[in-house]
Amino acid sequence: MEKEIRITNELDEITALATFVEELCSELSLSPETTMHINLALEEAVSNVIMYAYPLEEHQEIRLKASMTDGQLIFLLTDKGLSFDPTNAPDADITIPIEERAIGGLGIFLIRSIMNEVSYQRLDGENHLTMKKNLGWDSLPRLSHYPFCLLPEATVCHCHQEPRDTKCNHCGDRYL
Repeated sequence: MEKEIRITNELDEITALATFVEELCSELSLSPETTMHINLALEEAVSNVIMYAYPLEEHQEIRLKASMTDGQLIFLLTDKGLSFDPTNAPDADITIPIEERAIGGLGIFLIRSIMNEVSYQRLDGENHLTMKKNLGWDSLPRLSHYPFCLLPEATVCHCHQEPRDTKCNHCGDRYL
């Protein structure tokens, strides 16, 4: 499965991006929660390109390609804007009260938190940001007889035997 959307570097295009993500996740029968998380991460990544990669009033194309392989959803975000490697950006310090934090950095923090892998390359004058999301059990139909990880009475992830309050290495879900 492969899908692609091409948008311009205008904030109004975020609506088209959200529709693209919702349709993609619906086709894959992903949960509303996973859809929301993916949408948030991609919105943050695309917003950064729109707001910072190009001079004002310069209209350029942004491409987002989605592909699915072996239970992993892979997004490739490509633009010809200023070179910026978000994987080298420092982690946002979320322990500092919000009113004392410097502006910026939370979007990259969200992308790193939601996606299982994030990598960057500058190739032929283009930024290539690859974001991978492991789907694990989330890609299966929601049937009551499946032993899903987030059963309220569970103390471990029934799918992968991970203790609660950890991130499952298999599917990437957090068990609270």
